Amino acid sequence: MFKLVSSLALLASASAFAPASVTPSRTFGVTQLNAEEAWKPAEGYDWKENDFEGDLNKLQKEAEERLEKVVAKLESGIVESGVTPQSAKVIKDLVSPIDDDSAELDFLKGFDFEKYKKDGKDYVRQFCVELDAKRTPAEVEALKSMDKARKNR
Repeated sequence: MFKLVSSLALLASASAFAPASVTPSRTFGVTQLNAEEAWKPAEGYDWKENDFEGDLNKLQKEAEERLEKVVAKLESGIVESGVTPQSAKVIKDLVSPIDDDSAELDFLKGFDFEKYKKDGKDYVRQFCVELDAKRTPAEVEALKSMDKARKNR
């Protein structure tokens, strides 16, 4: 019973918003087209259609050509190894051994690589302490001058 009453109330409230009479439209099925005149610029003005896509393509091609020229210029200064002649000379100077290094590196003759692999930094610290204890003041001064000479190269 409650469902019946609520359904009738819903139907009555919905019918309150419906129009009283429905009349068919007279334009039903008939289509009218009102074509407008083509747009024209005001008198004294010229309208020019711009081809932005074409302009962008042209600019892109020009930029790619300039980039290719820059890349070619950079590649011309690079040798096969990937370095310029100037940097190759610097690398060679840094890597090349010094003839009198053997006399300067005599103190490494007592270095034990097996102990180094085993103990690492601890062995290096111990080795350096032992070396410092054996050095005379003249040797210390010679090492300082050798260090300065290496820094000034």
